[in-house]
Amino acid sequence: MADVTWDEIRNLRADFLNLQLTETANKLSERNCVELIGLLVKEGLLNVIYTTDGKDIITEQRLIREILDEIYANGGRINIVDLAQHLRIDLTYIEGKIGDVCKEDPTLQFTLGQFISADYTNRLVEEINDMLVERGLIPFSELIRQFDLPTEYLNSIVTNRIIGSTLNGIKFESGTLYTENYVRLQQNILIGCLQAAFLPVRVNEIIKTTRVNENLIQSLIVNLIRDNRINGNLLGTTKENSIFYPKVYTDAQAKYIESFFTQNGYIEYSLVRNLGVNDPEGQTKLVLKDRKQILFLISGCIDLLKFLPQLEMNIEQGLVTNEYVDITTLMPNSFNENDIEKLFKTELSLKELIKSSGGELISNTFILAKELQDKIDKKLNDICQEYAEKESAQCTPQMYAAVLQGNIALASASSKGATAK
Repeated sequence: MADVTWDEIRNLRADFLNLQLTETANKLSERNCVELIGLLVKEGLLNVIYTTDGKDIITEQRLIREILDEIYANGGRINIVDLAQHLRIDLTYIEGKIGDVCKEDPTLQFTLGQFISADYTNRLVEEINDMLVERGLIPFSELIRQFDLPTEYLNSIVTNRIIGSTLNGIKFESGTLYTENYVRLQQNILIGCLQAAFLPVRVNEIIKTTRVNENLIQSLIVNLIRDNRINGNLLGTTKENSIFYPKVYTDAQAKYIESFFTQNGYIEYSLVRNLGVNDPEGQTKLVLKDRKQILFLISGCIDLLKFLPQLEMNIEQGLVTNEYVDITTLMPNSFNENDIEKLFKTELSLKELIKSSGGELISNTFILAKELQDKIDKKLNDICQEYAEKESAQCTPQMYAAVLQGNIALASASSKGATAK
């Protein structure tokens, strides 16, 4: 083939330009075009779609191309309702081409009435990551409001693309996205606050003081206690009712409980409650768990080795000197009849002591000595005898006979003489 010179190329270009500018003598009119298209459609050789205003037509293949162009022109995301308005195509035709559009571009997703491209998803992931790096924490509900995306789609992005990435150590808990750096910052704030606490502090107060995230604070405190980074206990299941008890405070409580019990041989739950303990019985049992010979009653507990001998001695002395004993005066102030009843049912030695001393327990409160019982019996007998003698002095033989016959009744102790029927 001979070489082509530049002059020949320029001549061909000029000829082609002249050909384009030359008007054709024979043209198809608009009516002819409409009739021709109608014939092709009727013969099944061409499929076209009319716009909603009826002025334009478009082929199915061209519609797919137009849909793709609109998706990319709108940043990779568009609702099919908006798409139908932009293209002036009935929504049913758009819906019918969803599968073909996604087949044409496999990177597209169609979810809840929206086309979403892979590029849009990538930009979305980058934007969320940037927000997390800057702020450290984002509520999932905020992402839904800001991006106006379907919850299912956004949740899949967060789960698979953001949490799955180890770039920033992102976690998703309690409906909130946060980074490890943010968690470390929150932990350091809590450590500084709680290590300085000497008294119990409510979690709500910690939130107000430190502004630690309220959705994370409960788990953060639990983890810090578990890792021995703060010393104390957290009681409660929600931030509204949870209280942090510093170890220095609980140690002081335990020391006081043990010291009081050792010195007195008993401790009352009301006293433990006044120390700020919500469960005085449970706390007392925990503190004294290694002690032996302890009897836990309803209102407190006693040391059987120390309290019981003293109680027995007081009962013996009381029966000798006073002929009776008021047991409530020998018990701690808050102990009641139920505590005394449980004590006597549990410690049978007390009943044996009372029995051997000739005493008798009355209403779980008093113990009467035998001498006092004899005095009471004698006094009652004397009263009865005196009353009988008075009645006898006022009665005649005829009245006795009437009484025996049932015709007259003896007067009561408050009246004089006899009463006839």
